[in-house]
Amino acid sequence: MAGQVQIAFGVLICKLPEENIYFAKARKGFEGALAWFDAHLAEAAGRLPSARDLSLFEVSLFYLIDHLTFRPTVPLAPYRALVSFADEFSVSSTAYRFDF
Repeated sequence: MAGQVQIAFGVLICKLPEENIYFAKARKGFEGALAWFDAHLAEAAGRLPSARDLSLFEVSLFYLIDHLTFRPTVPLAPYRALVSFADEFSVSSTAYRFDF
């Protein structure tokens, strides 16, 4: 998430050059982390207790993906498992109300 914030503030808000090594490195690292989560999501979800209402993992991951829709710094299209998870979670978690 720190990489996403770095890119958002530097490139989108401060209008600094996107190709700067500082932002390019952050983007590459963030994309690598998203790719890892995308590839291992089913395995991680399978390790969660079956008798649960919610998990910190699921809520955190949902809000990470949701924030990337709100403040797009990297395209989400390559991360099909993450996008699918966020879509399903948003429907299944409507019984919960989050007031932050």
